[in-house]
Parts: sequence; structure tokens; C-alpha cells
Amino acid sequence: MGTPHRLSPALPAAIASSRPLVESGLLANSQILLSADGIVRSITVKAEALDRETAAKVGLPRYLDVWYREGTAETVADAIRT
Repeated sequence: MGTPHRLSPALPAAIASSRPLVESGLLANSQILLSADGIVRSITVKAEALDRETAAKVGLPRYLDVWYREGTAETVADAIRT
């Protein structure tokens, strides 16, 4: 693994120290965006292995689930599968 580098600008203090965002784990995801209106958006991709029968039917050994989650300094929504 390479050397981690902090990207600037850093998150605003109100976002970085927000209890709902920190406790939800939303800020722990490396794939987050902070929009101009203060909404933190997160994308997570999870691979699910398929059983042999299903894999043979669809022609793929695994399925990729994409999950979206967003929150503000005050509240965090549940993740939704897209």
C-alpha cells in the first residue's frame, strides 16, 4: 500500500465533527462527495458471489450491488440499493 495523502481542502469542521455522520460510518467511506449545499453523498460497491446455477444462467460469477447513502451534519439517511 502506498503512502496516504490528505486532500485539500479538508471537510468543514461542522461536517467532520458531526456526531450523526461520524457514528453512521459515512465519513469512513473513501468514496464520498460533499456538495455545495452541505450534503455528504456516499457510494459503496459490494460484490456478491452467485451460486453455480445462477452464474450459469446469467453468465457472470458475481453480481455488483451499488449502494447510495447521504447525510448532513444533522441527520443521515439509510442506505439504498441502486
